[in-house]
Amino acid sequence: MLSADAHDGTKSSKFIWIGNTGLGLTTGFAANNERQYKVWDLRNSLSAVETVKVDNTSSILYPFYDEDVGMLYLAGKGDGNIRYYEFADGKFVYLSQFQSTTSGALYGFYPKKVVDVRTCEL
Repeated sequence: MLSADAHDGTKSSKFIWIGNTGLGLTTGFAANNERQYKVWDLRNSLSAVETVKVDNTSSILYPFYDEDVGMLYLAGKGDGNIRYYEFADGKFVYLSQFQSTTSGALYGFYPKKVVDVRTCEL
């Protein structure tokens, strides 16, 4: 069992595994309340290998990782944006974001066998 202080902020943090890479990703808040994600190499140490500032919005970020295509999606509860990142060469590269004026309350992914991936359904 591993234990570490992932983020300095007091709000909720989330954790996901990055496929079979031995890496993990957390989303949370810095001490100054900026949203961030951190990538962790859980095989070598308990210190983050990458820390990335996302923005200063107060909503909690929910991470979703699609191992088949190497995509990370960060969705904020109560915010209308979903950010897209690609996992390449051990790092996440920002691609784009979906923006909406409607706040998201709940997020989830369907299994690929029930969606049309050719039309980019998730």
